[in-house]
Amino acid sequence: MRCGHRNLSVKKSYPTLEKITQNGDNISRMNNQVLLIIQFVFSIIFIWWFLSRRGQTPHPTVLNLEKDLEVQKELRNVKKIEAPPPKSLNVIFMWNGHTWDAFEVLGLAAGSSMDKVKQQFEILHVKSDTGQRKFLEEAYNSIRIKYNP
Repeated sequence: MRCGHRNLSVKKSYPTLEKITQNGDNISRMNNQVLLIIQFVFSIIFIWWFLSRRGQTPHPTVLNLEKDLEVQKELRNVKKIEAPPPKSLNVIFMWNGHTWDAFEVLGLAAGSSMDKVKQQFEILHVKSDTGQRKFLEEAYNSIRIKYNP
């Protein structure tokens, strides 16, 4: 025998897809309307600002020509200081109809000291043959003549 047991199930109500899309359309319509109103208000403010400034003329720039003439006179009286011409550190010599940089021939940086030049010349002089020795001697002599006249 069955007890007088009733089925007391609670029926939950879930929103259907149709209700959700209708609510979403309402929200998007409301957002679009709000944005349209905001745009309209800003447009009206901009047009009002533009038209209110349209009738105003800009203030002219005041020139002080007397002061400008004084400045120009002062600039004309200033003596120009000329920089000395740049000094070339390279030593160029002729060998077999070609121009050579003596420091490059010896494998040194331009403007190296005479001690370094002499040391490098002696090292290369020992390692080279007779044809190269004459070439190296010419490079060394051109440096020596320029720096020790």
